[in-house]
Amino acid sequence: MEKTRAIGYIRQSTQKQKSLEWQQQTLEEESDRRNHQMIRVFYDQGSGKSMDRPGIRMLKDCIRAGKIDFLYVWRLDRVSRKVTDLLSLYDFCVQYGVAIISIADPLGDSNDAMTKFQLSVIGSVAELYRELIAENQHIAYRQKHQMGLPLTAKVPYGYRYVNATNVTIDSEEAFVVKRIYKLYLSGIGYKKMCTIFAEDGLLCRGNPFKIHNIRGVLTNKFYTGYIENEFGLVKGKHPAMISEELQKKVSAIQRAKHVIQKDYRRNILRRKIRCPYCGKILSLHIVYPHKPSRNYKKIYYYTCSSYTANGKIACEGFHLNAEQIEGEVTLAMGKFLQNRQLLGKIQNNIQQKLSIKKNKADEDITGIKKRKQDALIMFEKGRLSTEQLTEELTRLNRYVKIDEGSPSNELMPDAVQRKELGSRIAVLGKVQKMPTVQQYQFFQEIIDHIEVNENKEILGIYLKGWDRNILYVEDKE
Repeated sequence: MEKTRAIGYIRQSTQKQKSLEWQQQTLEEESDRRNHQMIRVFYDQGSGKSMDRPGIRMLKDCIRAGKIDFLYVWRLDRVSRKVTDLLSLYDFCVQYGVAIISIADPLGDSNDAMTKFQLSVIGSVAELYRELIAENQHIAYRQKHQMGLPLTAKVPYGYRYVNATNVTIDSEEAFVVKRIYKLYLSGIGYKKMCTIFAEDGLLCRGNPFKIHNIRGVLTNKFYTGYIENEFGLVKGKHPAMISEELQKKVSAIQRAKHVIQKDYRRNILRRKIRCPYCGKILSLHIVYPHKPSRNYKKIYYYTCSSYTANGKIACEGFHLNAEQIEGEVTLAMGKFLQNRQLLGKIQNNIQQKLSIKKNKADEDITGIKKRKQDALIMFEKGRLSTEQLTEELTRLNRYVKIDEGSPSNELMPDAVQRKELGSRIAVLGKVQKMPTVQQYQFFQEIIDHIEVNENKEILGIYLKGWDRNILYVEDKE
């Protein structure tokens, strides 16, 4: 006789725990004893606070696909410690004809109401247990803080966690920490330090130094012998590595450098250009004059965001003068949009795409409407609960991202008025140092992306809804 098909679910709360293998073995042994074919065991590593977990999502997808008779778990609190989550999963399984088998706290074979009562009791106990664990952990953390001990084994760079009451200094890392302070006080910034350490082959716990690593070393009070966390500031039992006076000098320099300078420039090519080296989006970077003798106020650049954040360890570095690149793009756009014959061809092309996408969207919406009606009929017949109906309707609504009869957002806006774009860009005028709102909106709406090379030359300009490079489109028409 063919075995009935079953799946399993296991979870462990932390990476340190090693219970997944044991749980899976237990589920497989129990399914063999019951002559059930265990086709797959899903798992998660982490808290059971939320049901939004990869293992749970895949489990539900597997059940929706059909041909599953049983769901095995070692204990129900492995699924969740919340009553509502357990009841929701139970209703979900009932909807698809799947029975839940819990080995440690088995559910009876009684009616639906009694099973839900059992789930409520088990879930309530699990919720209480979870709250007690959290409360006890909070108390333990507060006691450790009052004793001047770190809350976890994760201590800052330069230290080594020996045990709960002993943290020592790592001599090699301590040398780097003191070097960071020395370099910063000599005028070397975060990014430059990252580059220096990369050239020297120095790593921060196995990874290249990044700006946040440098900033953390310079600001963390742990290095001065104190511990600061959610419970406040307390003198720690660990040895200090840096004097309080030295860290205060660093803080003074950081405050002096941290000047909030608001700038309201509208960057018309925002999020349109990628770095030719690393592929990251170019973001606006402002260069301010450091000397009164400089004859400029500000210079705007589109700069690689990866390089800005972490220096040359992340990217070779790339920047474009904002005014120059915006001017070049404007000229190319103007030339392209003045070609009326070409614009007519583009308009016809887009109208065809609109028609195809609209027909496909209409078909999808019709199908979704039918599935909604089927769900309502099942609800009226008592085959779906209120929660199940809500879940199904919510899931179907996620597929409806466009209004009936409206074009896709992927297509170029104002498609019907394509021939008027040339007039629009002429009216907008030449892009100045501070672009207007109308100029910003126009370029953001019409441009999809711009390609540039390492020599800062524009290789291509692509418009939304038009997949050809407008710099060379005339040669292909």
